Amino acid sequence: MSNPCHIAELQNSRQGSTTGLVSSCSYGTGSRESTNEDSLSMSNPSLRAYLEHLAQEHQQLCREMVDEKNAADGKKQKRLRRRLTELTPLVEKMEEWVNKQTELNEIEELISDAPGSAQDKEMRELALLEKDECLEDADSLEQEILSLLTPVDDTDDNDIIMEFSAGVGGQEAMLFTADMFEMYERFAAYRDWDFQKLEYFTTDLGGLRHASVSVSGDEAYKLMKHEAGVHRVQRVPKTEKAGRIHTSTMAVAVLPQPKEIDLKLDPKDLRIETKKASGAGGQHVNTTDSAVRILHIPTGMVAESQQERSQLKNRSIAMVMLQTKIYNSILEQREATERSMRRSQVGTSGRSEKIRTYNFQQDRVTDHRVGQSVFDVEGFLLGGERLEELISSLVNEEEKEMVTRMLEEFEESQKKTL
Repeated sequence: MSNPCHIAELQNSRQGSTTGLVSSCSYGTGSRESTNEDSLSMSNPSLRAYLEHLAQEHQQLCREMVDEKNAADGKKQKRLRRRLTELTPLVEKMEEWVNKQTELNEIEELISDAPGSAQDKEMRELALLEKDECLEDADSLEQEILSLLTPVDDTDDNDIIMEFSAGVGGQEAMLFTADMFEMYERFAAYRDWDFQKLEYFTTDLGGLRHASVSVSGDEAYKLMKHEAGVHRVQRVPKTEKAGRIHTSTMAVAVLPQPKEIDLKLDPKDLRIETKKASGAGGQHVNTTDSAVRILHIPTGMVAESQQERSQLKNRSIAMVMLQTKIYNSILEQREATERSMRRSQVGTSGRSEKIRTYNFQQDRVTDHRVGQSVFDVEGFLLGGERLEELISSLVNEEEKEMVTRMLEEFEESQKKTL
């Protein structure tokens, strides 16, 4: 970005002051959001006030950047530039949105002023089409503004470990767990992520008791953290002879893996044990000490692996699992501290009960957190675009909650200054 302060220049040339970028802008009468000031949209007074506050901060930073008093202060210049880099993309989108509202108002004036001749009628129809395009552009800009406002989660780009466990429902729960595992495996392929099995314990009927995998790829934790929780299925099991519908459950856990800079374990704090592997493996089973168990002495946390034939590979897998457990324990403690400091606790859907129901009789998948239903269960279980769309809805909902909380904190701070 060549000049992070050019928005301030545009505001000053437009209004001759440092205020009013958003607050002075009126919605077009045809705006889709103009009648709902309680929603998280640009018609929300609290949001507009907060955006105006950020626009003023941006202008103040620009003035300080060119102030000769600050020119020799390298640390302050660095701090100012860093904050400008954060604010400039947001303020640019705000400026685009304001321009789009101005354009929309001009189109509406043209529509309302058009006389009744055939030529004017044709012009009016063209203006209506242009208005629809303008509204779509404004909505898109509004979503971009909300996304830019959303605080960045440092773990969103982390790789993850996913754990799958059969819940209530016996063999049917294990069969459902296998279905869910395959769905996420296909989704990882759809997203071009790396999906590596760490543990995989099956049943004679093809079900899955428990499994864990390592998933690596762009925004893996950002998207998959919303899949953590209890998934419920309602269907006639393959093992059911009377045709009765059963309700079964399985659980998904999603844990962000620590990056190298996030967590380093002292070898003196580790106790590493080897033992003979059990389960499938032919002659290899119970003949070599390939299974590895690692204990972290300070926390008492344990991880083990016998998935691979190689002791070295199992040791590497167990170490990744142990680091992930410790890292998530640290994150949970940090989040608990942050929640206790807030005025009101904000719930998370990460491990909530029954986050989603897969009803085969009604051919419907319902996510209970956003109240959204998707039809065609079998298509959904393919783990492609339909799952991605539902996850996107959950991401958007999370962003709205975070922005709403931020606005509440802003309003509280404004009250204290009065």
